[in-house]
Amino acid sequence: MEFFRNLVANKIVGPLLLGIVILGMAVWGIEDIFSGGIGSNIIKAGERGITQQGLDRKFESYLANVRDESPGNAISRQQATEQGLLDQLFNVEASRLINLGYAREIGADASAQALTDAVRDFDAFK
Repeated sequence: MEFFRNLVANKIVGPLLLGIVILGMAVWGIEDIFSGGIGSNIIKAGERGITQQGLDRKFESYLANVRDESPGNAISRQQATEQGLLDQLFNVEASRLINLGYAREIGADASAQALTDAVRDFDAFK
């Protein structure tokens, strides 16, 4: 341990090591400190993310679907939250984003052109 202290205290080696650390942080990830990490997203995986407003819209859509399917058993936002439905939706969205991010990373996602071609070739859309 004393060897490392003496090495860092050296007038030549110390600044050189500090410069290497600063350069490494500049190249491989210090930008997250300055950019605010995940930005306005509450969940982020790769380039994809979801904001609080996006999750709220999905939750409202889910509640509207529940109300439409069983009008007699309408559930309020507060009741759904207390029953853990918001947490479940959050986990589903997190899993979806993780899977989409991983698929993109390994090259298993479809390009916009591939999707367009697939829709054009599908008889139901002709």
